[in-house]
Amino acid sequence: MKKILGTIFLIFSVLILGFSQQEEVHHAPLDSTIVDSLVLPDSTGKELNEIIYQFFSESDSGKVNLAIINVPPPIPEVKVAPQEDFLTKQYFTWSKFLLSYLFFLGLYFLLEFLKRILTKYNFLGKFQSNVKSIIKHSLLVYEAVALLILSSAFVLINPIYHGILAAIILAVGFNHIKNYFSGRIVQFDQSVAEGKRLKTLDSQGVIFKKGRLGLKLRTQKGVQFINYSSLISNGYTLLTGVEVGGFYELKIQPKDLEIKKDYLTVLRDLFTTAPYLDLSHKPQLERMDDESKTILARVEVKEESHLQDLVTLIKERNFSCQVIS
Repeated sequence: MKKILGTIFLIFSVLILGFSQQEEVHHAPLDSTIVDSLVLPDSTGKELNEIIYQFFSESDSGKVNLAIINVPPPIPEVKVAPQEDFLTKQYFTWSKFLLSYLFFLGLYFLLEFLKRILTKYNFLGKFQSNVKSIIKHSLLVYEAVALLILSSAFVLINPIYHGILAAIILAVGFNHIKNYFSGRIVQFDQSVAEGKRLKTLDSQGVIFKKGRLGLKLRTQKGVQFINYSSLISNGYTLLTGVEVGGFYELKIQPKDLEIKKDYLTVLRDLFTTAPYLDLSHKPQLERMDDESKTILARVEVKEESHLQDLVTLIKERNFSCQVIS
């Protein structure tokens, strides 16, 4: 019995030692080996081989587990700046708009001032009429271009709201805008001037006043307004030698020249007190020649019979007077 128990004890001892030896052999590399990690950013193949060779030459004898893991570099974050929408971006400011408005307004008044000065005084002799015509046409173009630029700048301050507002104004006032730009074209014709006789499709009369949207005709039935769009679409005819109104052009020249005397002022005072003129239309006086003091006057008489009375009155004031049209 003692031999049997000893044999069984011996077998269990051998089995226990065997299992424990197997566990030690299996876990030995992990328990005894120190695991190192090395990060090699942007290493080439040749550099990696040299590092592995150095690692094996310097390591102790035994089993070595070497794992090479290729970790892709992290993707750098690109910070994208927020982009403003085209419709919400402010391309123009109120301060710039105000400065632009003042600049265009100042230049406009400068051209108007030059036009008035050249009408009253002759500084350029025979070139006076040409320079005056250039300034007049420049004003017609300049005014339209300035309005377009300022309108565009107003929309660019706030494209959404100002764009909607501009679209509403354009839709509501389209006919007036059309008449305005048509007037730029009509007024380029120098023959369409106040005092000229004009015939349209439905009326005939004398141009009493020119505005930005149309002109007023004095007809036998009264004053009639005609917009510029209808003038362009229906056409018009300038009449000569037809007595349909009381506008006339007079060429006036003093008989005795006095250098220091201002004949333009003398005639203006004469026309203001003359009983034959319709002062609802202000007489227009323009110097034609400084040497001979010749003056061109455009006046409106109350009645056709008053024309000869006006000419007689002018001649009594020591002027020569000739009716041009």
